[in-house]
Amino acid sequence: MSKNSNKFKKIIAKKTLLVAEIGQAHEGSINMAHSFIDLCADKGIDAIKFQTHLADKESTYDEPFRIKFSYNDKTRYDYWKRMEFSISEWKELYKHCQRRNILFMSSVFSIEAFNLINKFDVCAWKLASGEIYSSELIDRMIKTKKPIIVSTGVAKFSELKKIVNYLKRKKAFFVLLQCTSNYPVKLENVGLNVMHEYKDKFKCPVGLSDHTGTIYPSIYTVCHGFSLIEFPVAFDRKMFGPDSSSSLDPNQIDELQKIITNINCLRNNPINKDKVSNRISRFKKIFGKSIALKKSLKKGHIVKRSDLTMKKPGNGISYEKMKNVLGKKLKKDVSHQYLLRPKDFN
Repeated sequence: MSKNSNKFKKIIAKKTLLVAEIGQAHEGSINMAHSFIDLCADKGIDAIKFQTHLADKESTYDEPFRIKFSYNDKTRYDYWKRMEFSISEWKELYKHCQRRNILFMSSVFSIEAFNLINKFDVCAWKLASGEIYSSELIDRMIKTKKPIIVSTGVAKFSELKKIVNYLKRKKAFFVLLQCTSNYPVKLENVGLNVMHEYKDKFKCPVGLSDHTGTIYPSIYTVCHGFSLIEFPVAFDRKMFGPDSSSSLDPNQIDELQKIITNINCLRNNPINKDKVSNRISRFKKIFGKSIALKKSLKKGHIVKRSDLTMKKPGNGISYEKMKNVLGKKLKKDVSHQYLLRPKDFN
């Protein structure tokens, strides 16, 4: 197990790991890709994930655009080609992540892309939902003994069962990500219930790949103690690109981190109810109640149950000792504005 993979596993054992999905938000600019690393590191995100596309190895001119957004790419193939980085550029991105203490990942979509990225100590592999039938790619990921994050966006439960059983047979460490592959995702289509279903059915770490452009699914994921939350990041949600409107901007990340810090504070500080109760035992007398009169009574009155009520504070005669009061004769006039005391009786 590599150093970064160990770090990945240690983080998800303690808290929800935050993954910033950059994808192609860099628009083929290596400088912009480096800027994203600094942004995510500055915001305290645990891991950053790019995508490694090699157009010649995974696409053709027949591949359609999911969303026709590009002004200078005639085909999807042209777009993938423009997104490519050289091995030296990938090396610099990896080294930058190491310097900034942020875990590095990149989704791969071909054996050739896998071989390229496998030259670096990625913390985990991301298996895109469209690759769950890529047996050779999966086997190569397994052989590295690194965690595998399995996106389930386009997969049915029956299909997932097969890949989960296979990964378990191979003793691979993996995380299942609920994902709705229709971006941007409306809140009502996120499918948070699926995370619970995965956890109950498959007994494995579970997380969410969120593309709503809001922080609400991330908050839910953290509150329920799931292992991982992945969300796309943009410097501005109005930036050019197919995923910008689905992304979190720097201000949203700040707000999310503030909320997560407070959630973790609540979760990581359990209390012993009895010890706390003992520490604040003085409040029992302040907030408790004792026996008092409903109305003021004269000397010589024989106390009946109908004369009595309970009033604050709790440092007088308790309700449990009411039987010791009933039938007693008052030895002096007693005001209803004071608690009854043993000295009020003969």
